[in-house]
Amino acid sequence: MFKCRTIFVTLTYKCNVFCEKCATRRSPDCNKSMPQKILNRVIEQIKINNYQNNIALGTGETLLYENLSYFIENILDINEKITIRILTNGKAFKLPLPIIYFDPRVQWIVTMDGFYQSDLDNLQYSQDIEAVKENLKELVKNGYGNNLLFNYTLNAENVKHLLEYVKFAQELNIKKIYVTQLKVFREFEEKLHQYDINVEDSMFKKLIKEVQQFSDKNDLNVFLPDFNRPLKERCWEKGILSPTINYNGNISFCSGREDAVIANISDPDYLNKWQNMLNFLSKSKNSSFWCKQCYNNNSTAKFYSHIKNKV
Repeated sequence: MFKCRTIFVTLTYKCNVFCEKCATRRSPDCNKSMPQKILNRVIEQIKINNYQNNIALGTGETLLYENLSYFIENILDINEKITIRILTNGKAFKLPLPIIYFDPRVQWIVTMDGFYQSDLDNLQYSQDIEAVKENLKELVKNGYGNNLLFNYTLNAENVKHLLEYVKFAQELNIKKIYVTQLKVFREFEEKLHQYDINVEDSMFKKLIKEVQQFSDKNDLNVFLPDFNRPLKERCWEKGILSPTINYNGNISFCSGREDAVIANISDPDYLNKWQNMLNFLSKSKNSSFWCKQCYNNNSTAKFYSHIKNKV
């Protein structure tokens, strides 16, 4: 478990916006956060097992977690190789913030579901896109641009503003930009199907080409969804496993199967239970059944393709 390249940790389910696409906000745990006792146990186990890769924080708006500074400080003190990636919608990402948030080993992935407020109509409530943009400008102005990675959630409505978004990132000297397809879980698909992108549309193809050209001209690393790649058990095939530790200490074998809890971080035998699951899934017929139930395979999202230097 502690040899995986990424471990996902949910510090809080609390959020300051409401997204129609989000299953978390409809969960009975939507206002829960990780208690101090479990937090200390997580930090302790990461240290004892000499974990040296990436900790990813997300699910809720992590900036709302009251012990975030404590967690970051203690994790970074474990060793010099460990890194932290934090997902945020940017609304609470406003200075002043603790300086530890901008340690060179901390990276913030700022996700925007549109470039203008109108892009959020009927999709995201309580967000203020213009305020987020001002927050980002202020962060860059104060020298924190190297800690930022941008992500744009693409759909049929906001796609027309994609190039403007990429130009905004370029103006802030953000060199790595992810463009992710709107991730709609099957249970919400009927309600949100109008936001699906027609990848065969000539205007869409023209826009993507313009983004590619602008990316190459300005030496940007832009990643787009690979609409032609079918969903499959890609992470398992590549040997990429990402265990998840929930706010209550529950451990899931990998991201995408948070529903399947195999142990709790407080269980003295949790590592053996995780290893037993790994051994079980090493048999192809077991992994095939397991991965077919993955959340990522039950959403409309596709994988990335790097578009830099592909024009």
